[in-house]
Amino acid sequence: MLDDATIGEDSFVAAGSLVTPGTVIPPRSMVMGSPARVRREVTEQEIASYRPALEELYRIQEHLSVRGCRKAEY
Repeated sequence: MLDDATIGEDSFVAAGSLVTPGTVIPPRSMVMGSPARVRREVTEQEIASYRPALEELYRIQEHLSVRGCRKAEY
């Protein structure tokens, strides 16, 4: 992601994608490519299947911040 790019809630950006400056990705989008482009809408089922993993990542991030590690900025 480059300067001033905005990724909408519940969107997925594929590994290696280049989100160019000022790009606005709408919510619930599957994004990939270089430059990154919206390929399709993300389904409820996909969001539900990834939610447990995201919650675990947030838990780990909170644990690290309590220990003095720098939190990622979004």
